[in-house]
Amino acid sequence: MDDALAHKQALRKQLIIVGTAALLFDAQRKGLIADAETLIAELNQAGYRISAVVIAQLKKAAHEPQRFSPTITASRQ
Repeated sequence: MDDALAHKQALRKQLIIVGTAALLFDAQRKGLIADAETLIAELNQAGYRISAVVIAQLKKAAHEPQRFSPTITASRQ
């Protein structure tokens, strides 16, 4: 499915949009994976682009579990 179309439909239906990077940081916080940043680097090498700003925001939020909210999106370019 085209990411842009899925994003547009989710917004139209007022759904919360959670990007891949946010899911990975949430999985790390929950102890399901060891290192979200390593996996994100591998995704970037495979052509999936996640901005450094998004990663920085997620890293900061991941250190504040009570405030963590994975609602930042990433896109494939």
